[in-house]
Amino acid sequence: MRLLFDGTTPLPRLLLLSTFLVGPDFEAVLDPPAFLPAGHRVTYHPTHLTVTSPTGTRRTVPIADGYWLCRRRPPAGNSAAADRRWRTGGRMKTRRRGGAPDPGTPWDEIVPGLWMGGHHWVDAAGQRRPVLVGAEFDLVVSLFTAEGHGPGPGVPHRLVPVPDGPLDAGQLAGVQAAAREVAEAVGAGRAVLVRCRSGYNRSGLVVAQVLVELGLDSTEAVRRVRARRSPWALHNALFVEYLSVGLDTARLLVSLGPG
Repeated sequence: MRLLFDGTTPLPRLLLLSTFLVGPDFEAVLDPPAFLPAGHRVTYHPTHLTVTSPTGTRRTVPIADGYWLCRRRPPAGNSAAADRRWRTGGRMKTRRRGGAPDPGTPWDEIVPGLWMGGHHWVDAAGQRRPVLVGAEFDLVVSLFTAEGHGPGPGVPHRLVPVPDGPLDAGQLAGVQAAAREVAEAVGAGRAVLVRCRSGYNRSGLVVAQVLVELGLDSTEAVRRVRARRSPWALHNALFVEYLSVGLDTARLLVSLGPG
């Protein structure tokens, strides 16, 4: 979708914006992503966007990062089709961000009965170890799963596969359904583990939504998850944005299509 960030052209519809091209070879990144309402006018600056409402109210959206995009040249002798693919795409970012470290525990209790974990952890000696779930929990909810990590036989295991990235409306609905199920189980006194690959983002999204279901506001839910699990929990800013606007609203917004 082509947008004019010239300060005078109103946005055609509500947008959830996370990245955008400033020119053919430079990409700007908003972290966290921002919702830009229809009818608002946006002005681009190297360090931020200025968003002006129809009534003249202004707010600033910081630009967190930027990347030059470099095209990969094809090897000599490539076909004309491959050369055409290079000329029309095949770009790569010239910078990459580092990943989060493995957690120091296999799982952590966020509130009584509600646990959050991943598939690997690092012990006190610095050794990376697999998380092996047996019969410690009454219910296990997995946003990511791999063989050899449990749970043990007879333990109810709910699979809710979602990516650690932008979610579509169906995936957000799956997160909501899992959170409601977990909230009911915790309310009934059952011990529940919610897990993903690292135990930071996808599990954090579900666990924070469980806390919302149990009565916390989204800001306190995110704070509680980070305090009890890890400062790295919910470092996916888009998931925090989903929680901030509410998952019902987020479902509606993403169903409108990419912005």
